[in-house]
Amino acid sequence: MSLWDGRGAAKRWWRSLTPNVRGMMWMLLASVTAPTMAAFIKYVANELPVIEVAFLRLVLTLVPLAPWLVRARTSAFVTTRLRLHVFRCGLSTVGLLCYVFALSRLTLAAITAITFTKPLWVIVIAAIVLHEFVGMRRGLATLIGFAGVLIIVRPGEGLDPAMLAALGDTTIASISLIIVKRLGTTEPAERIVLYYAAVGGLLTLVPALAVWQTPTPWQLLWLLAAAFAAALNQYAMARACAISEATAVAPVEYLKLPVAGLIGFAVFAEVPSAWTLAGTAVILVSTLYIAYRERRLRGRHAVAATTDAARLGSEH
Repeated sequence: MSLWDGRGAAKRWWRSLTPNVRGMMWMLLASVTAPTMAAFIKYVANELPVIEVAFLRLVLTLVPLAPWLVRARTSAFVTTRLRLHVFRCGLSTVGLLCYVFALSRLTLAAITAITFTKPLWVIVIAAIVLHEFVGMRRGLATLIGFAGVLIIVRPGEGLDPAMLAALGDTTIASISLIIVKRLGTTEPAERIVLYYAAVGGLLTLVPALAVWQTPTPWQLLWLLAAAFAAALNQYAMARACAISEATAVAPVEYLKLPVAGLIGFAVFAEVPSAWTLAGTAVILVSTLYIAYRERRLRGRHAVAATTDAARLGSEH
């Protein structure tokens, strides 16, 4: 069989799958690339200053964007929503700093578990800021999810700055994703990412230069790999959400946790604590129930739509 025949057979096989199965496979790819990206950043964050890692991560985002920039040329930055872009970029840059700092101190499994609280934060923000209605069942499930966070953080033993940074990043990411949803009504995804890289890079440039340590070629390679992993993650998430039902692909997303645990153990010799595993179980149960309830109430309120935004991919 020739290579051309093999590719044709693969395409026919792919098209023979149902949309839900294809979506689940895209989500599986997203669930692998997210912790892989985090591992690349964590590796470098253990060796370079946090602000420098954040700066390089933002600047190197331009590499995967290069093909779009070539096509868009001078229209790449043209927008009528500059203020919203800048506000979102400033907010997300603070979140990235929190994320890199947390990665330098915490296990991949703990950080991944905390990122699953994004739907919980979206519901809280939608209720407070957008005045969305939150029913008793979803409200109780949200409280239970935050109880899972407390189990992981264990504030009674003293607040770990890295844990607070991880929670801060997740909260900021939830707000940012709501803003991205609004921007997405008029802006292409590439322009949203471009502004994030450009504005965030400018905001972190001077502080990064103040503590600059010249990165090795390997460190630059890991950060470049993180940029491509993030781009692939966002594309895979978008494809999964576009071609399949949310109820079919949502459970697959939780494979990020065992993948993060395996990478953390294999690369960094990390072993999740019993508290992390217990808190993660509580968070997963609550978010899965919320996803189930929101699909049932999808036609009533916009909270479901905003929660979907929390599953569109990594902010980083």
